[in-house]
Amino acid sequence: MSKKLILMVVVMAMLGAIAVACGAQPAPEKVVETVVVTKEVQGETVTVVETVEVVKTVEVEKEVVKEVAPEDPDAGRVRLDTVIGTEPPSLDPSLATDTTSIFFIRQMFVGLASFDENANVIPSLAKDWTVSDDGLEWTFNLRDDIHWVHRDPNTGEFEDLGPVTAQDVEYGVKRTLDPNTASDYAYVLYIIKGAEEFNTADPNAENFAELRDAVGVEALDDVTVKFTLKEPAAYFPSIAAMWVTFPLPQETIETYGDNWTEAGLIVTNGPYTLREWSHGSEIWIEKNPLWVDADKVQIELVGGPIIQEASTAMAMYENNEIDMMADPGWGPPLPDMDRIKADPELSQQLFIAPRLCTYYYGFVNTKPPFDDPRVRKAFAMAIDRQSLIDNVTKG
Repeated sequence: MSKKLILMVVVMAMLGAIAVACGAQPAPEKVVETVVVTKEVQGETVTVVETVEVVKTVEVEKEVVKEVAPEDPDAGRVRLDTVIGTEPPSLDPSLATDTTSIFFIRQMFVGLASFDENANVIPSLAKDWTVSDDGLEWTFNLRDDIHWVHRDPNTGEFEDLGPVTAQDVEYGVKRTLDPNTASDYAYVLYIIKGAEEFNTADPNAENFAELRDAVGVEALDDVTVKFTLKEPAAYFPSIAAMWVTFPLPQETIETYGDNWTEAGLIVTNGPYTLREWSHGSEIWIEKNPLWVDADKVQIELVGGPIIQEASTAMAMYENNEIDMMADPGWGPPLPDMDRIKADPELSQQLFIAPRLCTYYYGFVNTKPPFDDPRVRKAFAMAIDRQSLIDNVTKG
């Protein structure tokens, strides 16, 4: 009886140890190898070389990628964390009326004049000014080293857009007075010749452009602007220090309309510019490195969340989450003032100072008894103002 016996022996040598990395198992892989095969055919042993497909376990090393935290671009910068007491209604100098908006505007824009720490009027954009003998003409001579800047929101870089000019001042004043702007504080400028007539005019009137041209503000050249008043006013430099007279970037405003004050679009000329404004959430301003006195600006970032409750802001301060409670946010809550003044540490951190704003208590004078001016006068005379300051507003 003949028998065919085929014996196939495949010999494979594996060198090295199997390592397991990252919990992954070695993966089987089909490979083609040349092997020696011994066959017995009808009593004869024959050695042949065959190419066969075998299954082989192949060890694959996997590279472990470590997560690296992104670098903080603001690391090492001097910042002042505070709270914002309310959403700024407007960062447009022609429209702002509230202390929060004006705080930010004064950091980002400069006008012809400003106020020092004692509320004295001092030169700012204007290096000096003169007044005519009759007190009607005020001529301001501008510096040429204060420039418009724009911050690129993508790169964080600042672009120099050139010096602020007298034409920018003329445009800013006339824009505030333009009835289409609807500025609540335009009346402050009524001392300027023709200002009231232009501000109260019908924008559709045939002589509207003539009324605009007749307003008593004129750029004599790039660095000289003249105001003509309707009557002498020794206080006019104080008006020139108000935000409603600030120079404005005409091209930016005409390009973006009402959105021109948004972060990434706004063009400013002061020591800071707008970095972030997440409406209803937070706002940040950043040092302008192109500012003429940038080396004197020590704090590089100012801002924080919008917090509408003074008690919440006070808790954040006591938990060292913010650096201060003041403009543009809340001062200490009045119910906490006695505790603060009695605290040995907090009392040393409390500072009470005058503010350039007006708070008042008013009468509803359309209803009795305050529709009678004699009653209003009597109540006004009866108020103990010092007691009001000491016991109600706590200083």
